[in-house]
Amino acid sequence: MPILTANMTQDQTFVDIFCGGCNITDKIQGKRLANDSNPYLIAMWQELQKGWLPGFYTREQYADIRANKSAHPAHIVGWVGFVHSFRGKFFGGYIWYENSKYKDKPDRNRFQESVNNILKQVPHITDVVFSSVDYLALPIPSNAVVYCDPPYANTTKYMTGDFDHLKFWQWVRDLSQTHTVYVSEYTAPDDFVSVYSKSIQNSLSGVYSKSDTVADKQPARRSTEHLWVLAR
Repeated sequence: MPILTANMTQDQTFVDIFCGGCNITDKIQGKRLANDSNPYLIAMWQELQKGWLPGFYTREQYADIRANKSAHPAHIVGWVGFVHSFRGKFFGGYIWYENSKYKDKPDRNRFQESVNNILKQVPHITDVVFSSVDYLALPIPSNAVVYCDPPYANTTKYMTGDFDHLKFWQWVRDLSQTHTVYVSEYTAPDDFVSVYSKSIQNSLSGVYSKSDTVADKQPARRSTEHLWVLAR
């Protein structure tokens, strides 16, 4: 956060291109624009902004909503698809209160912790302007501070299909001519430099199953995540 906001002025807009769980956006002060290409996720955030209090959904409801998204309100699809799934992966396998308890910490529960954390975020995003478009089509205010946490190359963090990483990095190069742009990724092309790095435990490579049963956790890897900027 200190790096992202170090030279940010009050008249600048902070733009989170792939906002996801809003874990960066909710900590920024000032004008904010948060975008994600998943319309159900954005509908969920917008409804939470209005004071909506989400409920809990059974395995049967989860299966019905997953199979019939158009028959349900978009914000419900977003809430169930992300919050009721393992690791917050969109409809990546049902997780319910009982089967999300830590085996070695019976007083803790992943599902309830996720719900509580999201509700704690809501007071900090009430004035965020949300949008759901492809990043290439997003209108970006002049002289903005832009943060990108794209689908990571060579991982299964998101079900992105064919995300064009080469096109993305060229877009970052072009945008960096008139904006301050940061990219969170493990690797970057040679003309980018790392301004921050941290070793993290990585569960992005399919360590959870997509089944509707309790997922079996496999050994996680450690990776180094960087914050990249275009070299000047």
